[in-house]
Amino acid sequence: MIQAAIVALFLGLTSPQSTNRMTSVVLAQETPTWVTKRYHVLEDGNDLYAQCQNAEKSIRTEEGDNIRVIASGDLFSAGTCWGYIQAVVDSVPAGEGFEPDENVRLTQYMDVVLAYLRDNPSLRHHPAYFLTRTALSNAFPAKAGKVKK
Repeated sequence: MIQAAIVALFLGLTSPQSTNRMTSVVLAQETPTWVTKRYHVLEDGNDLYAQCQNAEKSIRTEEGDNIRVIASGDLFSAGTCWGYIQAVVDSVPAGEGFEPDENVRLTQYMDVVLAYLRDNPSLRHHPAYFLTRTALSNAFPAKAGKVKK
């Protein structure tokens, strides 16, 4: 049900050309509150996808998420991808939208988000925050009875 509400959110959004967009949506009551809140949006899924593709091509991680450069490329973009996804994960209170195991690493979050963006090109024009949260919610669903409204 949550996934259907999130898809409805994306279908109902418009994406102005402004670089500083404000997005808000009102959906059914069972929708998690993070979906219905207003956010300042500076980055869309196309931006994040391009940055994460650079990360995938340019850097690898070793034990403990140590970063190793494997190819020359746009390392700034690659780092922006890493930082963006980490910031989204760090901004979500426990129990609100997704419940990863405590041992999930940043590289796994990156893989999940990149795979979601790769598999859903028709949604990439939507705000990167919503796409990232949706990818994480799908991959690490909240346990029954724990989703905050």
